[in-house]
Amino acid sequence: MGLLDKVQKQKRGPWNAGWYSSVVSEELIKRDGSIQATSDYESSKGDSRNLCLIISSINQGMTQTNEFRINYRPEALFDEARRNEVIADREKNMRDHISLERLKDVEEAFGTITPNGNGGIDAHRMIGRECRAYLGVFQKDPSGGKNPLPVKKSEFDKLTEEERGGMFNMVTQVGPAKAEAKKP
Repeated sequence: MGLLDKVQKQKRGPWNAGWYSSVVSEELIKRDGSIQATSDYESSKGDSRNLCLIISSINQGMTQTNEFRINYRPEALFDEARRNEVIADREKNMRDHISLERLKDVEEAFGTITPNGNGGIDAHRMIGRECRAYLGVFQKDPSGGKNPLPVKKSEFDKLTEEERGGMFNMVTQVGPAKAEAKKP
C-alpha cells in the first residue's frame, strides 16, 4: 500500500448543474494571471455598470471559484420613478427588468443593496457572506460565437468524464444561504 493511496484527486471538468453552498470571495486569479475582484464598475461603453461577485462553491470537499456578473443601469435601480416604470412595463423595459430580477436575487441573498457612493452597488460588503449558487453547465460555442451555450442535464448525464472535458460551470443565480433556492 502506497503512502498516498487514500488521497483523492480533484475531479476535472464541470460539476453537475445544481445549487451549491458558496461564499463571496475577494478575488479570483484567472488562468492568464490576471486578477478579477468582487467589485462594481462602469461598463466599457459607459452607459451601464457591472456588478461582479467572485463566488467560491463547495462540493464534497472540493472548491470551485467562478465570476457572477450582472450588467445594470443605475437609474433603473436607484431612481425610484425609473424603477417603477421598469416594473410596470416589463416588455418595453425588458433589459432593465431582467437586471432588476437578477439584482433581487442578490438582495435576497445578501440583504438590501446599498449604493457605493460612486454610482454603483457596494459589492465589498458582500465579501465573506455565505449564499447558495446555482452552477449551470456550459460549453464553448462550436461556431465561434462569443457566448457559451448551456448544456441540458439530460445530455450532460449521458456523457463520459472525457466527453465533459471541454465543458465548464458558470454561476447563473444566487440565493440565500439558509433557504432552499428556486431552480432557474
